[in-house]
Amino acid sequence: PKCLLPVNGLPIIYRLLDHLFEEGITDAIVCTGYRGRDIRNALGKYQVRTPISQKIIYSEITEDEPMGKRLQKAREHIHGRCLICYADELADVNVRELLDQHKADRADLTFTACHAVPTNGGIITPANQITESWYLAVNIGFAVVEEECWKLLESSHGLADWINQCGNHL
Repeated sequence: PKCLLPVNGLPIIYRLLDHLFEEGITDAIVCTGYRGRDIRNALGKYQVRTPISQKIIYSEITEDEPMGKRLQKAREHIHGRCLICYADELADVNVRELLDQHKADRADLTFTACHAVPTNGGIITPANQITESWYLAVNIGFAVVEEECWKLLESSHGLADWINQCGNHL
């Protein structure tokens, strides 16, 4: 799975969890599908770098289920506001700022939008060096969601579909 791709020796999902935990997030629900057992095994070896206690819960379904179905399954463990993010992207999002802006706006849903950022990518040499750089469009990677939005999530939705559904009805 892409979330287990190592970047400078660490899988992307480790980097994301470290980032979230450093930003004060204390619980994570990992929704798995494709090769979920591999993800679970890798996270069993994950060592949290922050001193506070964190909890990881798994929400596992078959690999061919759409994102909406995965989120509905995860919903069983969510109470109140939550942060949803993809674990297969590298992004430098200030989570605390995102949450603060969401609260200040009294929003039902806040998300990071696609933008071009300089990123390394392309060719990896036998010495594990990345040799090319280009601009990459970062997808919707983070969304802060309030309780009200969950009733609009359909099992066939992707995250962008759900965001649009919420924008049309709230």
